[in-house]
Amino acid sequence: MNAKPFDITPSPRILRVLGDITVAQWRCLAELIDNSIDAFNAAGRRSEAAFDRQVSIAIPRQDTDEARIVVRDNGPGMDALQLENAVRAGWTSNDPFGNLGLFGMGFNIATARLGSVTEVWTSRRGDIEETGIRIDLFELQRSKNFTVAQLKRAKSNSSKHGTEISISRLKPDQRQWFARGASISLIRRELARCYAPIIENSPGKPGLLIEVNGQRLAPKRLCAWGKDRAVDLANGERVFAVQHFDVPLSPRRLCFMCGQQPSEQEGDKPADCPNAGVGCNVQNTQRRIHGWIGIQRYLHATDFGIDLIRNGRKIEMGNKELFNYVSSGNQIVEYPIDDPRGRGRIVGEVHIDHVRVTYTKDRFEREDPAWEEMVRVVRGDAPLQPNKARDLGLPPNLSPLSRIFQAFRRTSPQGKNGRWSKILCVKNNDLAIEMAEKFDRFDHDFQGDDRWFQVVEGQDEEALVGTGNSTGSTGQNPSLPGGLPAGILDLPHGPQSRTPEERPAETFELSRQRVPELSREYAHPVFRARYAVETFRVSQLDPELVSGEPWRLKILDPATQSYGFFVNANHPVFSSSTLTPIDALMAELSHRAMDLLESQQVSGASFASALTGFRKQYCVATSLDARELVARAQQALEKIAIALLLESTPQQRESAFSSLSDEERRSIGRAMVARGVSNQKAVVEAGEFLTYADAKILQKVFESDPAALLDGKFWDESFRTLDYGTEAVTQEARIARREKYSGLISDAGWLASQTSSELERAPKAQVQRAALALELLQPDST
Repeated sequence: MNAKPFDITPSPRILRVLGDITVAQWRCLAELIDNSIDAFNAAGRRSEAAFDRQVSIAIPRQDTDEARIVVRDNGPGMDALQLENAVRAGWTSNDPFGNLGLFGMGFNIATARLGSVTEVWTSRRGDIEETGIRIDLFELQRSKNFTVAQLKRAKSNSSKHGTEISISRLKPDQRQWFARGASISLIRRELARCYAPIIENSPGKPGLLIEVNGQRLAPKRLCAWGKDRAVDLANGERVFAVQHFDVPLSPRRLCFMCGQQPSEQEGDKPADCPNAGVGCNVQNTQRRIHGWIGIQRYLHATDFGIDLIRNGRKIEMGNKELFNYVSSGNQIVEYPIDDPRGRGRIVGEVHIDHVRVTYTKDRFEREDPAWEEMVRVVRGDAPLQPNKARDLGLPPNLSPLSRIFQAFRRTSPQGKNGRWSKILCVKNNDLAIEMAEKFDRFDHDFQGDDRWFQVVEGQDEEALVGTGNSTGSTGQNPSLPGGLPAGILDLPHGPQSRTPEERPAETFELSRQRVPELSREYAHPVFRARYAVETFRVSQLDPELVSGEPWRLKILDPATQSYGFFVNANHPVFSSSTLTPIDALMAELSHRAMDLLESQQVSGASFASALTGFRKQYCVATSLDARELVARAQQALEKIAIALLLESTPQQRESAFSSLSDEERRSIGRAMVARGVSNQKAVVEAGEFLTYADAKILQKVFESDPAALLDGKFWDESFRTLDYGTEAVTQEARIARREKYSGLISDAGWLASQTSSELERAPKAQVQRAALALELLQPDST
């Protein structure tokens, strides 16, 4: 008699468990977008009628019980069987390597991570009704089976087609996260980076349209120098700023069901899949590695690196692992090493469609042999640094990354009068970043790199004639008359030895640095005085400044009352803590307002009232308003908490929570209760408990790992990269840096804990110190 077979159908609770896997919210949405893209591509392969490809995402803005997330596309739609397979955990298509969707788990992980109820409605062109399914994780667990009803609803137009996924009964922590204003901006930014190759339009190939809350995503492209820009090395070799490559690889046999690679041969026939599972299907896959490595037009402490792409979607963005040389199991950082602030500018895009990725699709599998193949193609087997390669007895590294490294590893030219054009670098990096922001906004004038190169040529001219630099630093020599830069009086006479007054204004315009925070329209809150001002940081030699004046307010267009404010921020007058450029601007505008008011015979107007009004309106950041300071302190601590959350791994967050005392945990719990958190356990497991922590707890977490916020992650100052030659001195420097920021967090915590009345009674010097701490705590990297 045969014994009764075991029933190992998994518990429906497995779907809820999948929701406990830590996946960033934007990646959950990306998983659903991937499914839409796969459907679009499948329709294209079937030569179905062309249509404009669109995916729209609706994200809740308020933390309410009714909040839901909806992802809708106008793809070909599905029949009932296709819908059943699409939502079945573990189901996969016949071609997992040619699609973005993987493993059949992505849909379940993404939806369960966000909420407990998911509805999917779909229909094809010509269908008279939509087919739907409702997955309620709590109901499945209660009923203890996976059987759900097939739903139907009428269509208003049979020609419409597509799929809609709606996620409701969102988890409390997810509702709170989505309700934050910064969250939607983060989602837009990350999706715009992730799908840039897919949503960008090209001739004859319109990109996919993705909308988030009605706003179309514009691709976040890499701002790199053009492919025709080149520099000459000392050995006469010409290296272009973009290195393209396209390397075909031999086909590889892979199982389309589980992704395993069988051995090449078993006797006289090809080997089967080593898993030998039901449905395993070994086939040959075509493989190639292609892309480019290039030079970004600006430097940044974190915003650089190689983007790794699978089937058009960026899986890893800003990968810096390829800059490391692995020797005897140790990773040696080879870039950036020549910038004193640790900033980099090597970027690129590498397409590796055939390399396996993790089930959360945030990382390529390093264990896949195809990963090592990619590393050899892109960066080579030898160190990027020629001397290291020679010392190891290795041949020269001729990889694309190595060629770029050899030509552009430096961020400042060698020699006193070195040419910036020889390394394609804008010396005034703040100006370069501002220009890159215009590139991101698709400003026509900044799409090509001509404007950047004009700045570079202007820098070279200044280096040749000795007129200082484009950052506003004057290079003054007190022994020379008028404080002119050293060397200017020693130049021979000729076309390039003109005095600053004789040089064309355009030369200085290239070196002027716009100050965005002081460029705006200023309107007096009481008097009818309104001025549009563009502020520029300039050197003391700028022709707009006469006889070494520290600033000048100049009318540019009387009809519109448009002004230019030119300020030499390095002038000694600004070394005083009681005078800043905005103070100077407020005084100038008050004078202009008084002239206007006197001409209009406005009664009760005085310079004091004009200046007071302007400062009250536009000097909030430097005021000591009690309520404003408390709010700013709370915002500063929240930014730090979010940064600690984003820059840490799940293991680090778990360790941080475990290290808290019982009282500290109770403090966090009370904060959660006060803010209406019902599922505290979920918040803790997601690592978001830090956003409910007070300053003392944030101090403790920061002190345990200062590198989580330093080294360009939140603040630019170095920590791990500090090196003073000896371990003892280096360790002392690290302790001092940790204590500096820990003290600033403590000052912010003191402010945040005060009431308005307590702050008004506190000593002014103490309030000023804490207010300055808020300025120093602002992030350097965003």
